[in-house]
Amino acid sequence: MSRIEELWHVPWTAAICEVCDWAYLIPVGKVDAICPHCYQDTVTPLPEDAVMQLAAPEMIVPFSVSAEKVRANAEQFAKSIPFRPADLSGDTLHDRLQPVFLPFWLVDSDVQAVWQAETGFDYNVVSHEERYQGGRWQTIEKQETRIRWEPRIGRLQRHYDNIPAPALEEHDHLARLLGRYDTEAAQTYASTLLQEALVRLPNRNSADAWPDAEPILVKRAADECRQAAAAQHVRQFQWQSTYADQQWTQMLVPVFTSFYRNDEGQPMTVLFNGQSGRISGVRHASMQRARQIALYAGITAVLLFVLAVMLLVFEMPFAGLVAVLAAAAVFGAIYPIIAVAQFNRAQRDDWFAMQTRRQPE
Repeated sequence: MSRIEELWHVPWTAAICEVCDWAYLIPVGKVDAICPHCYQDTVTPLPEDAVMQLAAPEMIVPFSVSAEKVRANAEQFAKSIPFRPADLSGDTLHDRLQPVFLPFWLVDSDVQAVWQAETGFDYNVVSHEERYQGGRWQTIEKQETRIRWEPRIGRLQRHYDNIPAPALEEHDHLARLLGRYDTEAAQTYASTLLQEALVRLPNRNSADAWPDAEPILVKRAADECRQAAAAQHVRQFQWQSTYADQQWTQMLVPVFTSFYRNDEGQPMTVLFNGQSGRISGVRHASMQRARQIALYAGITAVLLFVLAVMLLVFEMPFAGLVAVLAAAAVFGAIYPIIAVAQFNRAQRDDWFAMQTRRQPE
């Protein structure tokens, strides 16, 4: 039994995509699976000693978005692309869905600190205002809530659990694309929660992640000091702290991946937040389809122009109307190509596009 199988209680092995460098835990029987991130190549086995974190996660946020919402969002995504490629439809994206879990670090830590801050206490002030109403002056009583700030200093000795920190270098990109997760819905790890999903492995070690975890820990500590002072507000919180007995584990969050192929047959990646259903991906319009429409419109324009000339020569009615229709057909032949070129140019800096268009070296 492999170390991974022993820790995760599932027959899994590690693998990596040589194109996009995403590494996964996958079922032993799927070592030749297509990478669910770039969809450009099959994954290859990865030695266990190259895996940053072999231990099973502590928590999992399960997939909870409904199939109906995923399908509806997929259809909306497809419709948002003008002159969309022939391979793109809501059904295509839905049928190609691959569940994947993405990792977060969780750190537990003991803290000893000397802290100081200003704590704020709400109090009410009654004032009076003179107003001229109904033909006479009236005194109006007003209540205003103000804050009284007082300095506080103290010592803190606490243990904090499950401070989150990014486990992926591309975390910020993914967070902007997929939105937030409700981590209150996280459950204690059980292999049954994995279902058919693959698991993305961290590419950022805990030492690099600590600077992102520490501010969250400071915020929690500041709020606890506020509560201990029976205050409603706290500001200018500072401390001199030491940390001990840090334990690093993981939390997994759900995402669906899918793809469609553009005119050149390249896969365009699409991701769905597995909890909220939010969708993000490469939007690529089809120049092939635009040229096809332009060709038909151009042929129509020529035929209408010939008809307009014939009507004019034989002094028959509607020559002017046919000429106007011919001009409209000319515009119809030009517009699709311009629209697709502008749309794709606007998408060229898309992060997914940069990732999925990388070619094997």
